[in-house]
Amino acid sequence: MAQALSEEEFQRMQAQLLELRTNNYQLSDELRKNGVELTSLRQKVAYLDKEFNKAQKVVPSTTHPPMLPCSHLNHSSVQ
Repeated sequence: MAQALSEEEFQRMQAQLLELRTNNYQLSDELRKNGVELTSLRQKVAYLDKEFNKAQKVVPSTTHPPMLPCSHLNHSSVQ
């Protein structure tokens, strides 16, 4: 058989329910904001990736010139 809640227990459960609902609304709002930010950042990454690819086509790929030997230095004259 179910036992009736005391007034104190009922008030405590009501307060806990209110707290949980408030927390849920805050988390839902945070989730929505994060989703908007994620979408915005994905669009920005796509745009920057496209711009980077365009820039790579404009600037030719350069390699470093070969290193010249240092044979013209006379290491034996170091005192």
